[in-house]
Amino acid sequence: MADTKQGRRLGAAARLKRAGRSMRWRLMGLSAAAAAAPFLAGLSIPAATAAAAPAAMVFILVGAFFAKLERVTERLRAVGEAEGASAMPPPFHEPLEQSEMKRLDAAVSGLARDVHDSRRRRDAAEHEALHDALTGLANRRLLQRTLEKRATDPAWRAEPIAVLHIDLDRFKEINDTLGHSAGDFVLAHAAAVLRSVADPSDVVARIGGDEFVVLRRGRTDRTALRAFADDIIDRLAEPVRFRAETCRFGASIGVDVIMAGVRGEDAGRILQNADIALYRAKELGRGRVEFFEETLLEEVRVIKRTSDELSLALKAGELKPFFQGQYDRDGALCGAEALVRWTHPARGVLGPDAFMSIAERIGAVRELDEAVMWETLATLDHWEANGLRLPSISVNLSAKRLTDPRLIEQLKAMELPRGRIVFELLETYFTDRIDNEVRHTLDCFREAGIGIDLDDFGTGHSALTSLLSVGPDRVKIPRELIAPSVYSLQHRKLVEAILDIAAYLKIGVVAEGVETKAHWEMLRKAGCDVMQGYYFSKPVDAETFLRMHVKQRAETQA
Repeated sequence: MADTKQGRRLGAAARLKRAGRSMRWRLMGLSAAAAAAPFLAGLSIPAATAAAAPAAMVFILVGAFFAKLERVTERLRAVGEAEGASAMPPPFHEPLEQSEMKRLDAAVSGLARDVHDSRRRRDAAEHEALHDALTGLANRRLLQRTLEKRATDPAWRAEPIAVLHIDLDRFKEINDTLGHSAGDFVLAHAAAVLRSVADPSDVVARIGGDEFVVLRRGRTDRTALRAFADDIIDRLAEPVRFRAETCRFGASIGVDVIMAGVRGEDAGRILQNADIALYRAKELGRGRVEFFEETLLEEVRVIKRTSDELSLALKAGELKPFFQGQYDRDGALCGAEALVRWTHPARGVLGPDAFMSIAERIGAVRELDEAVMWETLATLDHWEANGLRLPSISVNLSAKRLTDPRLIEQLKAMELPRGRIVFELLETYFTDRIDNEVRHTLDCFREAGIGIDLDDFGTGHSALTSLLSVGPDRVKIPRELIAPSVYSLQHRKLVEAILDIAAYLKIGVVAEGVETKAHWEMLRKAGCDVMQGYYFSKPVDAETFLRMHVKQRAETQA
């Protein structure tokens, strides 16, 4: 009887080991789920858990089962050998002990819970990686992934898609004046507005800063898209309250459409094209929607090429000031204006209209201003050394430099000659109120002996109030008012009115665009202090200016 029991134990051990070895080989030819199903079915694991477990974890569970099986096998073999059983025992039908099965069941159930926890953590991490933390909208990565479906999903290629690229207008002002908490509030509000107008099938994303995108499938009729975009603009233009402040902002929108059947790899261009259309919308005045056209793409190529050339030109010293004289009522030279010019190797001499907006776009305005200033100072010294001394010289200063915290220190380092440098500031930059930062900069100019000319006076909505808020030394009447004044009574009366107001406030006047003798005589009669224009001379390089005026002075003295 004892031999029979011992033999059964040894036989069980041998058969369990063979069965385990056989099952491992069979697993190699089956899917993980199919191979594990018979084993998981006998354990206390919920069906949903088993179905949700990744294939790799199923193998782990099965591996744990076989590890336990090995330990049971070895225990049976040890007992059988200790009792001296024969090598060929009869069949074994005795079940495993209940305690062994409970421990195995508990171990496998714990692994299943770990699988679920790991899956939840993975899903949460993936959601965070694909969504914007502030607004909860899709981020750029998820938007790009959605667009990439056109490369693999025929259903997506069968439908046209539209992208609306939305940029908030005046967001930076709110962020700078009211703080980042107000900026976050505005972004969250904008996200809520976009969710409210979008369809459930639309993808609404925040792709960075104050930029959003709405991706639409199927509904790409231009009239309908324009109405949809206009609705977004109208809703975002409504003021919102943040604490005790009223936030007013708006939106500009660029739109592009890819029609059905277009290759998936071309879908990525739609974001770039919508961005180009957005740039045009902001150029044309903001608060509007523009659609992408192929002509815009060519313009962008020109801008890109010019941007690259401008960066190289600044390093090569190709941008230098040209000088146009300023003359008193008697026609005597009393000053000059430095006007930046780009001597382009292929396109010749270019004025600021050809490159200044690009300089602003690539952030080269500060470098450009400094280059002109240094060159102007060197020119003044050169002229004086050669017998030409000017009472003053005017230099155009970009409006954005007024809020540059480094500007004052840079001017101090230049050691500007006191009373001889005048900064020309566009009148259109100033509003009815000047913030403290700009006012401080203007005060520093005066302390350093730098004069202030208000350029293009009369073209902005705050022309009269700017005389009081800025307090310029002189105003410059633009060519647009001077040119027609010799034949238009209305323009002449307007010019005379500006001269009268300036005289009452004891502010000097420079008239630009003096192109004929008739202009000169009319302005002399009206009492204009200083005149500038092609009647006297066009802008020329420093050497030409020197030769021309030294010669004129010699002829006058003779």
